[in-house]
Amino acid sequence: MEPISPEAAYWVAIAHLPNWSREKINDFFDRLLRNRFAFHDFFALKPEEWEGLFHFPQEEIAILKSVQEKFPYYATITQKISERGFDVVPVHSRFYSAHLREKLGKSHAPTLFYTKGNIALFNTPAACILGSNHGSGNGLIFIQNLVRRFVKEDITLITTIEPGYHRYILNLCLQFGGRSLVLLDQGVLSLKRPLNAFDQYVANGQVLFLSTVFPKNNNGKKWALQRDLLQYGLAKDIFIADAIEKREIWRWILRGLRQNKTFFVRYPEENEKSANRYFIANGAIPVDLNGKIIKKFD
Repeated sequence: MEPISPEAAYWVAIAHLPNWSREKINDFFDRLLRNRFAFHDFFALKPEEWEGLFHFPQEEIAILKSVQEKFPYYATITQKISERGFDVVPVHSRFYSAHLREKLGKSHAPTLFYTKGNIALFNTPAACILGSNHGSGNGLIFIQNLVRRFVKEDITLITTIEPGYHRYILNLCLQFGGRSLVLLDQGVLSLKRPLNAFDQYVANGQVLFLSTVFPKNNNGKKWALQRDLLQYGLAKDIFIADAIEKREIWRWILRGLRQNKTFFVRYPEENEKSANRYFIANGAIPVDLNGKIIKKFD
């Protein structure tokens, strides 16, 4: 990975503007790139030049002026990010996941990621296993079998360090010598769960930590929605072990099924209470406990 860019402070400032949509922020990045403007050159301009060259309305110019004024604050944050061993990867970077950018598009793809670890994993084939903290025994067997299979096939697993089945999948993956994209639910300067326990896996190139949260944000209130979006966007293949609790990602999967996209669901036993059958009835592909496609089922 290259040294952190001197432009990174501007990226951080723009990426987290509270009154701009994700699409608007990504479009702003695109406009500067199309016009061959470096961020520091853009912010060296006067407000009247922003209006003349880019036709920004006055309310947006006021927001950009506030960014300009607060630049030392964002520069300090960026320096601290670097000191913690994290990098900043914007949406236009060659290191950014091409699969994620294409799948989510300008309206949903995160403008930047804060990353630590093996950046090459960001562009490797990845899969995720969705389950439940109240899942079935068969669901756990299914997860174990899939993790072993993905490790053997050099497929990167998308996980988190959240307690429960997420952490169970991550621990299994690393124990078996696999690789993981680990989604963080906090800002990288406000982590409640230290990452020291993963130092050996970082050194071995087995993990890439990813955060889209503002570096000093630690409330995580909207994290579940963002996590589900990232899992959906990063994964080439999505496997469902147990569909029990209502989650945002179910909506994304149903939308994908309507667009004839492929999802794999563990075929449940007769007495199981889950939405697995519902997804199969809506076009998901049923699989057995080894993740193999069931060609005929009742």
